[in-house]
Amino acid sequence: GMNVLTALGMAGGPTFRANSDKVVITRIVGGKAVTGKVRLDSAVLPGDTIRVYEGWF
Repeated sequence: GMNVLTALGMAGGPTFRANSDKVVITRIVGGKAVTGKVRLDSAVLPGDTIRVYEGWF
């Protein structure tokens, strides 16, 4: 399967402002959207939405 880091790479990669410590996935579970913090090696499932927040440098 695919993980978060691979999916981000396929999408063009994170920008220099990306905060790799604050990555969340929204996934439909039991008909409801569930959002949670994930690691870059976490699995990505079809239909998942990945969001990487900006860091403050």
